[in-house]
Amino acid sequence: MLRLKASLVRYPCNSSFFIPMLLILFILQPFLYIRQVQAAGKVDIMMIPVGGTYTINAAEARTVVNQVKPRIIIPMHFRTPPLNLNMTAKLGPVDDFLKVMGPDVTVNRPGHSLTVESGKLPEKQTVIVLYYRD
Repeated sequence: MLRLKASLVRYPCNSSFFIPMLLILFILQPFLYIRQVQAAGKVDIMMIPVGGTYTINAAEARTVVNQVKPRIIIPMHFRTPPLNLNMTAKLGPVDDFLKVMGPDVTVNRPGHSLTVESGKLPEKQTVIVLYYRD
């Protein structure tokens, strides 16, 4: 669960929504065109698939993260133990993404939920790995 503390939510398009001081961008393609990066503007939080198989993989996700430079990155669509192995055999684990992001990125694992308040974003780029529910 992701909780955002803000009073206004506006949906400018299908791929992102704006909350005062927090722009969240959902990415499903392996790279962004310059006009897409410019249209997104400053992105604070990015939720991005990292497991491959029907979406982008860890390396492609890093490419997009490097283009957009969000403060918080929330990986999604990756292999987890509770899922049926036949379904997820081709999905990469979140650790593949953490490896390609390198040692300079902070990694936090806050559990099942995350609360983000505008004005209280981390100074350093941070990957937030939310725990899946069984």
